[in-house]
Amino acid sequence: MSKRLILLVIGGIIYPFVAQATIDLSVTSFQGGQSLNFGRVDSSSVVTIELKIQITSTDTTPYQVKQILLEPIVSEKGTPLKDEVVFFYTIRGSNSRGSLYNTILKPLSFREDTLYVSDNTGNPDSFKVAYIFNGKKLTTQGYFFGRIGYVLEPKQGSPKTVIFNIEFDARLKLEAKIYLPGNTLKLSTRTKDTLSSYLKVSLKSRVGKDLNVYQILEAFPENYKGMKLPEGILKFYISESLKGKGEVLTPTILGRKELLIYRSREGSDEFKVNFLLDEGEVKNLEAGIYRGRLIYRINQDGEEKLIPVDLEIEIEKKFDINVMTQGLSFYGLRPDFPPQEREVIIRIDSNLRRPYQVSQRITGPLTDEKGNTIPFKYLLMRGELLEGKGEILYPSFEATGGKEDVIFLSDANGEPASFRIIYKLVPSLEILAGNYSTTVTYSLSER
Repeated sequence: MSKRLILLVIGGIIYPFVAQATIDLSVTSFQGGQSLNFGRVDSSSVVTIELKIQITSTDTTPYQVKQILLEPIVSEKGTPLKDEVVFFYTIRGSNSRGSLYNTILKPLSFREDTLYVSDNTGNPDSFKVAYIFNGKKLTTQGYFFGRIGYVLEPKQGSPKTVIFNIEFDARLKLEAKIYLPGNTLKLSTRTKDTLSSYLKVSLKSRVGKDLNVYQILEAFPENYKGMKLPEGILKFYISESLKGKGEVLTPTILGRKELLIYRSREGSDEFKVNFLLDEGEVKNLEAGIYRGRLIYRINQDGEEKLIPVDLEIEIEKKFDINVMTQGLSFYGLRPDFPPQEREVIIRIDSNLRRPYQVSQRITGPLTDEKGNTIPFKYLLMRGELLEGKGEILYPSFEATGGKEDVIFLSDANGEPASFRIIYKLVPSLEILAGNYSTTVTYSLSER
Protein backbone atom coordinates (compact mmCIF):
# COMPACT_ATOMS: atom_id res chain seq x y z
CA MET A 1 0.00 0.00 0.00
CA SER A 2 1.41 3.44 -0.95
CA LYS A 3 2.22 6.10 1.60
CA ARG A 4 2.14 9.89 1.45
CA LEU A 5 4.91 12.19 2.89
CA ILE A 6 3.55 15.13 4.92
CA LEU A 7 5.85 17.86 6.46
CA LEU A 8 4.80 19.08 9.90
CA VAL A 9 6.16 22.38 11.19
CA ILE A 10 6.32 22.53 14.98
CA GLY A 11 8.11 25.44 16.74
CA GLY A 12 9.93 26.31 13.58
CA ILE A 13 11.24 22.78 13.21
CA ILE A 14 10.15 20.67 10.25
CA TYR A 15 9.25 17.01 11.00
CA PRO A 16 8.52 14.59 8.16
CA PHE A 17 5.35 12.43 8.67
CA VAL A 18 4.24 9.52 6.49
CA ALA A 19 0.34 9.28 6.14
CA GLN A 20 -1.15 5.76 5.80
CA ALA A 21 -3.35 5.30 2.66
CA THR A 22 -6.85 3.88 3.37
CA ILE A 23 -9.54 1.91 1.51
CA ASP A 24 -12.95 1.10 2.94
CA LEU A 25 -16.29 -0.47 2.07
CA SER A 26 -19.82 0.53 3.10
CA VAL A 27 -23.09 -1.14 2.18
CA THR A 28 -26.36 0.77 2.57
CA SER A 29 -29.90 -0.52 2.29
CA PHE A 30 -32.56 1.90 1.11
CA GLN A 31 -34.76 0.21 3.72
CA GLY A 32 -32.25 1.02 6.45
CA GLY A 33 -30.44 -1.43 8.70
CA GLN A 34 -28.15 -4.33 7.85
CA SER A 35 -30.74 -6.61 6.33
CA LEU A 36 -32.35 -7.64 3.08
CA ASN A 37 -35.81 -8.05 4.58
CA PHE A 38 -38.48 -8.95 2.03
CA GLY A 39 -41.14 -8.99 4.74
CA ARG A 40 -44.33 -11.05 4.50
CA VAL A 41 -44.44 -12.75 1.11
CA ASP A 42 -46.34 -15.52 -0.66
CA SER A 43 -46.29 -17.43 -3.92
CA SER A 44 -47.70 -14.44 -5.82
CA SER A 45 -45.23 -11.88 -4.38
CA VAL A 46 -42.55 -10.08 -6.37
CA VAL A 47 -40.46 -7.80 -4.11
CA THR A 48 -37.33 -5.80 -5.05
CA ILE A 49 -34.72 -4.37 -2.65
CA GLU A 50 -31.73 -2.26 -3.71
CA LEU A 51 -28.39 -1.88 -1.92
CA LYS A 52 -25.78 0.80 -2.51
CA ILE A 53 -22.19 -0.38 -2.22
CA GLN A 54 -19.58 2.40 -1.83
CA ILE A 55 -15.80 2.12 -1.85
CA THR A 56 -13.73 5.00 -0.46
CA SER A 57 -10.01 4.98 -1.09
CA THR A 58 -6.94 7.19 -0.69
CA ASP A 59 -4.89 4.48 -2.32
CA THR A 60 -4.04 3.81 -5.94
CA THR A 61 -4.29 0.03 -5.68
CA PRO A 62 -6.92 -1.79 -7.81
CA TYR A 63 -9.60 -3.72 -5.97
CA GLN A 64 -12.70 -5.83 -6.52
CA VAL A 65 -15.95 -6.45 -4.65
CA LYS A 66 -17.43 -9.93 -4.30
CA GLN A 67 -20.65 -11.32 -2.94
CA ILE A 68 -20.64 -14.53 -0.91
CA LEU A 69 -23.64 -16.34 0.55
CA LEU A 70 -22.15 -17.06 3.96
CA GLU A 71 -25.14 -19.00 5.28
CA PRO A 72 -27.72 -20.66 3.01
CA ILE A 73 -31.29 -19.40 3.21
CA VAL A 74 -33.28 -21.92 5.25
CA SER A 75 -36.56 -21.93 7.16
CA GLU A 76 -36.86 -22.21 10.90
CA LYS A 77 -37.34 -25.94 10.32
CA GLY A 78 -34.10 -26.17 8.38
CA THR A 79 -35.77 -26.48 4.96
CA PRO A 80 -33.49 -24.95 2.30
CA LEU A 81 -34.89 -22.38 -0.13
CA LYS A 82 -34.92 -23.30 -3.79
CA ASP A 83 -32.49 -21.44 -6.03
CA GLU A 84 -35.23 -20.00 -8.24
CA VAL A 85 -36.85 -17.79 -5.58
CA VAL A 86 -34.32 -15.00 -4.75
CA PHE A 87 -32.44 -13.37 -7.63
CA PHE A 88 -29.94 -10.53 -7.97
CA TYR A 89 -28.20 -8.33 -10.54
CA THR A 90 -25.96 -5.28 -10.53
CA ILE A 91 -27.64 -2.16 -11.94
CA ARG A 92 -26.00 -0.91 -15.10
CA GLY A 93 -25.00 2.76 -15.03
CA SER A 94 -24.95 2.91 -11.24
CA ASN A 95 -21.11 2.95 -11.20
CA SER A 96 -18.75 5.73 -12.39
CA ARG A 97 -15.36 4.22 -13.20
CA GLY A 98 -14.84 0.49 -12.79
CA SER A 99 -16.59 -2.48 -14.39
CA LEU A 100 -19.79 -4.14 -13.21
CA TYR A 101 -20.29 -7.89 -13.38
CA ASN A 102 -23.47 -10.00 -13.11
CA THR A 103 -25.65 -7.34 -14.69
CA ILE A 104 -28.13 -10.00 -15.87
CA LEU A 105 -30.68 -11.45 -13.45
CA LYS A 106 -29.48 -14.70 -11.89
CA PRO A 107 -30.46 -16.84 -8.89
CA LEU A 108 -28.78 -16.13 -5.57
CA SER A 109 -27.05 -19.37 -4.66
CA PHE A 110 -24.39 -20.72 -2.32
CA ARG A 111 -21.38 -19.52 -4.27
CA GLU A 112 -19.04 -16.56 -4.77
CA ASP A 113 -19.98 -13.90 -7.34
CA THR A 114 -17.86 -10.95 -8.48
CA LEU A 115 -19.91 -7.76 -8.52
CA TYR A 116 -17.39 -5.05 -9.37
CA VAL A 117 -13.75 -4.57 -10.47
CA SER A 118 -12.13 -1.12 -10.10
CA ASP A 119 -10.06 0.70 -12.69
CA ASN A 120 -6.27 0.31 -12.68
CA THR A 121 -5.71 3.20 -10.27
CA GLY A 122 -8.22 2.02 -7.69
CA ASN A 123 -10.35 5.13 -7.73
CA PRO A 124 -13.27 5.39 -5.29
CA ASP A 125 -16.61 4.38 -6.72
CA SER A 126 -20.10 3.16 -5.86
CA PHE A 127 -22.71 0.97 -7.51
CA LYS A 128 -26.07 -0.60 -6.81
CA VAL A 129 -27.25 -4.20 -6.52
CA ALA A 130 -30.89 -5.23 -6.81
CA TYR A 131 -32.35 -8.30 -5.07
CA ILE A 132 -35.68 -9.74 -6.17
CA PHE A 133 -37.93 -12.17 -4.35
CA ASN A 134 -40.19 -14.00 -6.85
CA GLY A 135 -42.59 -16.41 -5.16
CA LYS A 136 -43.64 -18.18 -8.36
CA LYS A 137 -41.62 -21.30 -7.48
CA LEU A 138 -42.03 -21.07 -3.73
CA THR A 139 -42.94 -24.52 -2.41
CA THR A 140 -42.36 -24.24 1.34
CA GLN A 141 -43.63 -21.73 3.84
CA GLY A 142 -41.93 -20.52 7.01
CA TYR A 143 -39.59 -17.83 8.32
CA PHE A 144 -36.45 -17.94 6.16
CA PHE A 145 -33.06 -16.58 7.20
CA GLY A 146 -29.60 -16.45 5.65
CA ARG A 147 -26.47 -14.30 5.67
CA ILE A 148 -24.67 -12.67 2.77
CA GLY A 149 -21.22 -11.08 2.82
CA TYR A 150 -19.85 -8.24 0.64
CA VAL A 151 -16.09 -8.57 0.43
CA LEU A 152 -13.71 -5.77 -0.62
CA GLU A 153 -10.48 -7.32 -1.93
CA PRO A 154 -7.67 -4.81 -2.65
CA LYS A 155 -4.76 -6.00 -4.75
CA GLN A 156 -2.54 -5.25 -1.77
CA GLY A 157 -3.70 -5.47 1.81
CA SER A 158 -6.34 -7.36 3.73
CA PRO A 159 -9.94 -7.89 2.56
CA LYS A 160 -12.84 -6.25 4.37
CA THR A 161 -16.30 -7.77 4.75
CA VAL A 162 -19.72 -6.29 5.46
CA ILE A 163 -22.41 -8.79 6.44
CA PHE A 164 -26.14 -8.48 5.76
CA ASN A 165 -28.96 -10.73 6.86
CA ILE A 166 -31.49 -12.08 4.33
CA GLU A 167 -34.92 -12.74 5.79
CA PHE A 168 -38.57 -13.06 4.91
CA ASP A 169 -41.74 -14.65 6.20
CA ALA A 170 -43.16 -16.87 3.44
CA ARG A 171 -46.77 -17.97 3.41
CA LEU A 172 -47.92 -20.25 0.60
CA LYS A 173 -51.24 -19.32 -0.96
CA LEU A 174 -53.47 -22.05 -2.25
CA GLU A 175 -53.13 -22.06 -6.03
CA ALA A 176 -55.14 -24.23 -8.37
CA LYS A 177 -55.35 -24.18 -12.15
CA ILE A 178 -57.23 -26.31 -14.63
CA TYR A 179 -55.89 -26.88 -18.13
CA LEU A 180 -58.14 -27.98 -21.00
CA PRO A 181 -57.37 -28.84 -24.63
CA GLY A 182 -59.76 -25.92 -25.34
CA ASN A 183 -61.80 -23.49 -23.28
CA THR A 184 -64.56 -26.09 -22.89
CA LEU A 185 -64.50 -29.76 -22.01
CA LYS A 186 -65.90 -31.31 -25.20
CA LEU A 187 -66.95 -34.86 -26.02
CA SER A 188 -68.66 -36.12 -29.16
CA THR A 189 -69.97 -39.30 -30.75
CA ARG A 190 -68.36 -38.39 -34.09
CA THR A 191 -65.36 -40.73 -33.73
CA LYS A 192 -63.85 -43.16 -31.27
CA ASP A 193 -61.29 -40.53 -30.29
CA THR A 194 -63.84 -37.81 -29.53
CA LEU A 195 -65.78 -40.09 -27.18
CA SER A 196 -63.20 -39.19 -24.53
CA SER A 197 -61.49 -36.05 -23.27
CA TYR A 198 -59.67 -34.83 -20.17
CA LEU A 199 -58.67 -31.88 -18.04
CA LYS A 200 -55.54 -31.43 -15.93
CA VAL A 201 -55.61 -30.08 -12.39
CA SER A 202 -52.45 -28.30 -11.16
CA LEU A 203 -52.14 -27.64 -7.43
CA LYS A 204 -49.78 -25.61 -5.28
CA SER A 205 -50.35 -25.53 -1.54
CA ARG A 206 -48.88 -25.84 1.91
CA VAL A 207 -47.10 -29.06 2.77
CA GLY A 208 -48.50 -30.95 5.73
CA LYS A 209 -52.04 -29.57 5.53
CA ASP A 210 -54.97 -31.58 4.17
CA LEU A 211 -55.73 -30.55 0.60
CA ASN A 212 -59.01 -31.84 -0.83
CA VAL A 213 -60.40 -31.54 -4.36
CA TYR A 214 -64.13 -32.01 -4.93
CA GLN A 215 -65.96 -32.37 -8.23
CA ILE A 216 -69.54 -31.11 -8.59
CA LEU A 217 -71.81 -31.41 -11.61
CA GLU A 218 -73.48 -28.02 -11.14
CA ALA A 219 -75.60 -28.15 -14.30
CA PHE A 220 -76.42 -31.51 -15.85
CA PRO A 221 -75.92 -31.41 -19.65
CA GLU A 222 -79.11 -30.57 -21.55
CA ASN A 223 -80.03 -29.51 -25.10
CA TYR A 224 -81.87 -26.40 -26.25
CA LYS A 225 -85.21 -28.10 -25.58
CA GLY A 226 -84.30 -28.65 -21.95
CA MET A 227 -83.88 -32.39 -22.48
CA LYS A 228 -81.21 -33.69 -20.13
CA LEU A 229 -78.76 -36.47 -20.76
CA PRO A 230 -79.55 -39.57 -18.73
CA GLU A 231 -77.39 -40.15 -15.69
CA GLY A 232 -74.78 -42.83 -16.26
CA ILE A 233 -74.01 -41.81 -19.83
CA LEU A 234 -70.88 -39.89 -18.80
CA LYS A 235 -68.17 -41.62 -16.81
CA PHE A 236 -64.84 -40.44 -15.49
CA TYR A 237 -61.69 -41.72 -13.90
CA ILE A 238 -58.61 -40.04 -12.48
CA SER A 239 -55.07 -40.70 -13.62
CA GLU A 240 -52.47 -41.21 -10.94
CA SER A 241 -50.98 -38.00 -9.57
CA LEU A 242 -48.05 -36.91 -11.72
CA LYS A 243 -45.70 -35.35 -9.16
CA GLY A 244 -46.73 -35.86 -5.57
CA LYS A 245 -48.07 -38.69 -3.49
CA GLY A 246 -51.67 -37.60 -3.33
CA GLU A 247 -54.46 -40.13 -2.99
CA VAL A 248 -56.76 -40.12 -6.01
CA LEU A 249 -60.32 -41.32 -5.47
CA THR A 250 -61.93 -42.76 -8.57
CA PRO A 251 -65.71 -43.05 -8.80
CA THR A 252 -66.90 -44.00 -12.29
CA ILE A 253 -70.33 -42.39 -12.85
CA LEU A 254 -70.56 -38.64 -13.19
CA GLY A 255 -73.59 -37.80 -11.09
CA ARG A 256 -75.03 -34.75 -9.37
CA LYS A 257 -73.56 -35.49 -5.97
CA GLU A 258 -70.41 -33.64 -4.89
CA LEU A 259 -67.52 -36.09 -4.89
CA LEU A 260 -64.11 -36.01 -3.25
CA ILE A 261 -61.74 -36.98 -6.07
CA TYR A 262 -58.29 -36.14 -4.62
CA ARG A 263 -56.63 -35.82 -1.21
CA SER A 264 -53.04 -34.88 -0.34
CA ARG A 265 -50.73 -33.33 2.25
CA GLU A 266 -47.80 -33.06 -0.16
CA GLY A 267 -48.19 -29.52 -1.52
CA SER A 268 -47.58 -29.28 -5.28
CA ASP A 269 -49.08 -31.89 -7.57
CA GLU A 270 -50.86 -32.45 -10.88
CA PHE A 271 -53.38 -35.06 -11.97
CA LYS A 272 -55.78 -35.69 -14.86
CA VAL A 273 -59.53 -36.15 -14.79
CA ASN A 274 -60.51 -38.28 -17.80
CA PHE A 275 -64.06 -38.35 -19.18
CA LEU A 276 -65.69 -40.99 -21.36
CA LEU A 277 -69.06 -41.26 -23.12
CA ASP A 278 -70.67 -44.69 -22.81
CA GLU A 279 -71.27 -45.80 -26.41
CA GLY A 280 -74.01 -48.19 -25.41
CA GLU A 281 -75.98 -45.43 -23.68
CA VAL A 282 -75.86 -42.84 -26.48
CA LYS A 283 -77.49 -44.89 -29.24
CA ASN A 284 -81.05 -43.75 -28.61
CA LEU A 285 -80.33 -40.15 -27.60
CA GLU A 286 -81.65 -37.26 -29.62
CA ALA A 287 -79.00 -35.62 -31.79
CA GLY A 288 -77.71 -32.19 -30.82
CA ILE A 289 -75.48 -30.28 -28.40
CA TYR A 290 -75.91 -30.80 -24.67
CA ARG A 291 -74.31 -28.21 -22.38
CA GLY A 292 -73.60 -28.35 -18.67
CA ARG A 293 -71.09 -27.17 -16.10
CA LEU A 294 -68.65 -28.75 -13.66
CA ILE A 295 -67.32 -27.06 -10.53
CA TYR A 296 -64.03 -28.01 -8.88
CA ARG A 297 -63.84 -27.03 -5.23
CA ILE A 298 -60.31 -27.01 -3.82
CA ASN A 299 -60.04 -26.65 -0.07
CA GLN A 300 -57.13 -26.42 2.38
CA ASP A 301 -57.06 -25.19 5.96
CA GLY A 302 -60.08 -22.92 5.55
CA GLU A 303 -58.93 -21.48 2.21
CA GLU A 304 -61.06 -22.42 -0.77
CA LYS A 305 -61.08 -21.95 -4.53
CA LEU A 306 -63.90 -22.66 -6.95
CA ILE A 307 -63.08 -23.29 -10.63
CA PRO A 308 -65.94 -23.71 -13.14
CA VAL A 309 -65.53 -25.83 -16.28
CA ASP A 310 -68.05 -25.68 -19.13
CA LEU A 311 -69.09 -29.06 -20.46
CA GLU A 312 -70.29 -29.70 -24.03
CA ILE A 313 -71.44 -33.06 -25.37
CA GLU A 314 -72.33 -33.54 -29.03
CA ILE A 315 -74.58 -36.37 -30.08
CA GLU A 316 -73.96 -36.58 -33.81
CA LYS A 317 -76.90 -36.89 -36.16
CA LYS A 318 -77.72 -40.43 -37.29
CA PHE A 319 -80.11 -41.26 -40.10
CA ASP A 320 -78.97 -44.54 -41.56
CA ILE A 321 -80.45 -47.60 -43.22
CA ASN A 322 -78.67 -50.93 -43.08
CA VAL A 323 -79.89 -53.68 -45.42
CA MET A 324 -78.77 -57.27 -45.20
CA THR A 325 -79.06 -58.80 -48.73
CA GLN A 326 -80.18 -56.43 -51.43
CA GLY A 327 -80.60 -58.88 -54.34
CA LEU A 328 -83.42 -61.24 -55.12
CA SER A 329 -82.32 -64.51 -56.75
CA PHE A 330 -84.12 -67.78 -57.33
CA TYR A 331 -82.27 -70.79 -58.77
CA GLY A 332 -83.29 -73.96 -60.56
CA LEU A 333 -86.86 -72.93 -61.26
CA ARG A 334 -89.23 -75.28 -63.17
CA PRO A 335 -92.89 -74.93 -64.04
CA ASP A 336 -93.82 -77.27 -61.19
CA PHE A 337 -91.42 -75.84 -58.54
CA PRO A 338 -92.69 -75.44 -54.98
CA PRO A 339 -93.01 -71.85 -53.58
CA GLN A 340 -89.63 -70.33 -52.66
CA GLU A 341 -88.96 -67.55 -50.14
CA ARG A 342 -86.16 -65.04 -49.72
CA GLU A 343 -85.61 -62.77 -46.69
CA VAL A 344 -84.17 -59.27 -46.24
CA ILE A 345 -83.43 -57.68 -42.84
CA ILE A 346 -83.60 -53.87 -42.68
CA ARG A 347 -82.36 -51.85 -39.70
CA ILE A 348 -82.95 -48.10 -39.24
CA ASP A 349 -80.76 -45.96 -36.94
CA SER A 350 -82.09 -42.47 -36.35
CA ASN A 351 -81.74 -39.98 -33.48
CA LEU A 352 -83.46 -37.01 -35.15
CA ARG A 353 -86.72 -37.58 -33.24
CA ARG A 354 -88.66 -37.00 -36.46
CA PRO A 355 -90.89 -39.54 -38.26
CA TYR A 356 -89.49 -41.35 -41.30
CA GLN A 357 -90.44 -43.94 -43.90
CA VAL A 358 -88.73 -46.74 -45.83
CA SER A 359 -89.51 -47.24 -49.50
CA GLN A 360 -88.78 -50.11 -51.85
CA ARG A 361 -88.17 -50.00 -55.59
CA ILE A 362 -87.76 -53.18 -57.67
CA THR A 363 -85.68 -52.22 -60.67
CA GLY A 364 -87.37 -54.75 -62.98
CA PRO A 365 -89.02 -58.17 -63.14
CA LEU A 366 -87.14 -61.33 -62.25
CA THR A 367 -85.08 -62.20 -65.33
CA ASP A 368 -82.99 -65.22 -66.30
CA GLU A 369 -79.76 -65.31 -68.33
CA LYS A 370 -81.74 -65.73 -71.58
CA GLY A 371 -83.87 -62.66 -70.95
CA ASN A 372 -86.99 -64.57 -69.89
CA THR A 373 -88.99 -62.75 -67.21
CA ILE A 374 -91.49 -63.61 -64.47
CA PRO A 375 -94.56 -61.39 -64.17
CA PHE A 376 -94.75 -59.34 -60.96
CA LYS A 377 -98.04 -61.02 -59.98
CA TYR A 378 -96.11 -64.17 -59.00
CA LEU A 379 -93.74 -62.28 -56.64
CA LEU A 380 -95.40 -61.68 -53.28
CA MET A 381 -94.09 -59.91 -50.17
CA ARG A 382 -94.93 -59.28 -46.55
CA GLY A 383 -93.20 -57.54 -43.62
CA GLU A 384 -92.59 -58.35 -39.96
CA LEU A 385 -91.46 -55.91 -37.24
CA LEU A 386 -88.47 -57.19 -35.27
CA GLU A 387 -87.48 -54.32 -32.96
CA GLY A 388 -88.74 -50.84 -32.15
CA LYS A 389 -92.01 -49.22 -33.11
CA GLY A 390 -93.65 -48.52 -36.44
CA GLU A 391 -96.11 -49.80 -39.03
CA ILE A 392 -95.47 -52.54 -41.58
CA LEU A 393 -97.49 -51.70 -44.70
CA TYR A 394 -97.43 -55.26 -46.08
CA PRO A 395 -98.49 -57.31 -43.03
CA SER A 396 -99.55 -60.24 -45.21
CA PHE A 397 -98.43 -61.51 -48.60
CA GLU A 398 -99.35 -59.27 -51.49
CA ALA A 399 -98.05 -58.86 -55.04
CA THR A 400 -95.36 -56.22 -55.29
CA GLY A 401 -96.81 -54.62 -58.37
CA GLY A 402 -93.37 -53.67 -59.71
CA LYS A 403 -93.57 -50.07 -58.55
CA GLU A 404 -91.95 -47.94 -55.83
CA ASP A 405 -93.77 -48.66 -52.57
CA VAL A 406 -93.59 -47.37 -49.00
CA ILE A 407 -93.12 -50.51 -46.95
CA PHE A 408 -92.56 -49.11 -43.41
CA LEU A 409 -93.65 -46.05 -41.40
CA SER A 410 -91.94 -45.12 -38.14
CA ASP A 411 -93.77 -43.92 -35.06
CA ALA A 412 -94.25 -40.17 -34.45
CA ASN A 413 -90.94 -39.93 -32.55
CA GLY A 414 -88.89 -41.56 -35.30
CA GLU A 415 -87.60 -44.30 -33.02
CA PRO A 416 -84.98 -46.72 -34.42
CA ALA A 417 -86.46 -49.97 -35.67
CA SER A 418 -85.65 -53.16 -37.52
CA PHE A 419 -87.97 -55.32 -39.64
CA ARG A 420 -87.96 -58.28 -42.00
CA ILE A 421 -89.27 -58.39 -45.57
CA ILE A 422 -90.11 -61.86 -46.89
CA TYR A 423 -90.44 -62.37 -50.66
CA LYS A 424 -92.32 -65.42 -51.96
CA LEU A 425 -92.20 -66.66 -55.56
CA VAL A 426 -95.25 -68.80 -56.29
CA PRO A 427 -95.21 -71.52 -59.03
CA SER A 428 -96.86 -71.10 -62.40
CA LEU A 429 -96.83 -72.84 -65.79
CA GLU A 430 -95.95 -69.42 -67.24
CA ILE A 431 -92.51 -69.55 -65.62
CA LEU A 432 -89.85 -71.14 -67.79
CA ALA A 433 -87.08 -73.17 -66.19
CA GLY A 434 -83.95 -71.21 -65.25
CA ASN A 435 -82.20 -69.00 -62.71
CA TYR A 436 -83.93 -65.67 -62.12
CA SER A 437 -82.86 -62.53 -60.31
CA THR A 438 -83.57 -58.82 -59.92
CA THR A 439 -82.35 -55.88 -57.81
CA VAL A 440 -84.31 -54.18 -55.04
CA THR A 441 -83.40 -50.69 -53.78
CA TYR A 442 -84.45 -49.46 -50.32
CA SER A 443 -84.49 -45.77 -49.43
CA LEU A 444 -84.91 -43.89 -46.12
CA SER A 445 -86.53 -40.47 -45.97
CA GLU A 446 -88.24 -38.15 -43.47
CA ARG A 447 -91.97 -37.72 -43.76
